[in-house]
Amino acid sequence: MTLGSNITVRSLTFGVTDYALTGANTLTFDGGSGNIDTGSGNQSIGVAITGSDGLTKTGSGALTVTGTNTYTGGTTISEGILFIASALFGDFAIAENANLYINIDSDRTYSDQISGAP
Repeated sequence: MTLGSNITVRSLTFGVTDYALTGANTLTFDGGSGNIDTGSGNQSIGVAITGSDGLTKTGSGALTVTGTNTYTGGTTISEGILFIASALFGDFAIAENANLYINIDSDRTYSDQISGAP
């Protein structure tokens, strides 16, 4: 689905599998938890994610993030898999049985924290 305008939400739940948000507009998390629930499917967000609520990935499925994101507040992966294919910034907290994959095609220095369950 192409995001036709900038959208502000508290959280986002995917009710179908293999869904993709694309476009030149932004998805802003404001006034909520910044929660993205993928359910059991593989979802993709190719728009910029902004806001100060951080991002919490839930659901057993996978989420691929490819937009130029500027959100603050850190990233928590509670369940499933988070694929990052855009700028990496902020602290990451990874729960047991959750996974973070980073695929950035240029040299970068990362100075924040990545922590997780053993």
